[in-house]
Amino acid sequence: MTPIPKEIAEALDVLAVMAHEKAPLWRRRQARARVEQLFAELARDKERIDWIEQQHTLHKAVEFLYVVDGYQAQPTCDGDPVGDALHGETLRGAIDAARSAGSEG
Repeated sequence: MTPIPKEIAEALDVLAVMAHEKAPLWRRRQARARVEQLFAELARDKERIDWIEQQHTLHKAVEFLYVVDGYQAQPTCDGDPVGDALHGETLRGAIDAARSAGSEG
């Protein structure tokens, strides 16, 4: 059996609290705020995936490399590096750095 990702398990726990009518109002409000935060995180991840898809064409791509202190995103054209590799402490951070650099140039 595949384990449930921690974000999904947390969302299920939060929804259970929200559904429990006897839970204190402050707890239900807290749970609702957390659900909204999780949905916002999912929306940002969707934007990242959409950006990655847009970057991959016949000639262009973005390659990701795990390095000792995080990840690097390297834009390429026909397999050759273009510009500097962009760094992030996480894969999400590297994607965000590459997205920011792309919007500046």
